[in-house]
Amino acid sequence: MDTRIARPFVGLLALAVLGCEDPLANGPVPLGIWGGEGIHLEVTPTGAEAEFDCAAGTIDMPLNAVNGRFDAEGTFTLGHGGPIVEDEVPDTRPARYIGHLSGRTLQLEVRFEGLIAGDPPTFVLKRGDPGVLRRCL
Repeated sequence: MDTRIARPFVGLLALAVLGCEDPLANGPVPLGIWGGEGIHLEVTPTGAEAEFDCAAGTIDMPLNAVNGRFDAEGTFTLGHGGPIVEDEVPDTRPARYIGHLSGRTLQLEVRFEGLIAGDPPTFVLKRGDPGVLRRCL
């Protein structure tokens, strides 16, 4: 048998046997726009910027997944309805962004200081989707 043909076949067979291996699960989260209900996220080489319905956030480190997961530090800034008052100090808090990457889908949990009782908000984002935001009024 010609080994030039056999080697790729063995590689494909190994991927089929492993089945659950996702080629995007280890390494940098793909750059660009990710979005979902209540979130718009732009991943950059140095981190990410997020917009929520009535808040904003930053991820202040590169997003690298290991076995499809990452845990990154950043900030979360609470918004409010109405205009921003002159000299208003933004309500910015330290935050953790915990993600699970699977193909073109990213599940993202946001934990921040002062979170009101209940589970931290979790979002499901799709790569290339701008997301749907409902701004606070």
